[in-house]
Amino acid sequence: TGRFDADFDLADYPLDAQVLKIPVQILSPSDQLRVSFDSQTLVPSPHVTRDLAVGGYAVTDQVTYVDNVVVNSDLDREGERPREFNRLTVQCVLERKGWRPFLRITLPICFIGIVAISLLYVRDIAPEYLAEISLGVVLTIITFFISYSDVAPQTDVVTKADLLLAVTFVIVCTVFLFVVAKGFMRKNAVIARIVDSHLGAFLTIAYPVLLIALYFY
Repeated sequence: TGRFDADFDLADYPLDAQVLKIPVQILSPSDQLRVSFDSQTLVPSPHVTRDLAVGGYAVTDQVTYVDNVVVNSDLDREGERPREFNRLTVQCVLERKGWRPFLRITLPICFIGIVAISLLYVRDIAPEYLAEISLGVVLTIITFFISYSDVAPQTDVVTKADLLLAVTFVIVCTVFLFVVAKGFMRKNAVIARIVDSHLGAFLTIAYPVLLIALYFY
């Protein structure tokens, strides 16, 4: 058994898939030390896939290369001389377990965005109270911004989750600014209502489209 570190490309987080390669090579051969491998663990099987633990990922496939040749059968066959090799590479295909980042990142962000857009359809609340509610939504997403770094993995690239948060933040701020401006347009209530309905319809359609585009393209 062993523990290995690898660099992953997290641009598609939280829907990323990775290919993990674990190379093993004997650099200093010694006639006093014999290195052997259990041939049963080199053949792809559900048992081997289950034993390969990678935090946050599910191992969907596993292939073993011996000197760049795929191993599909036992290395040591009965009655034959054990096969000699210098390099062994275990390659695993990993897929992100989506339920955890969905519950901790995607769902809260989408909920904040939906609440912000829904404020545009409220008609029976005084503008000053609606502005207070909108300000609360802004403070909520700012608080989420602060705690986001503790939830999302640390990476130098912009991930899909980062883009989702940025788009939602822009929508929340847009709604807040409109709600505040709406309070100053009491004399032009008809114009405010027209802009309100058009902006609400636009964001209601655009926000889900952006979510789908960000996550699946």
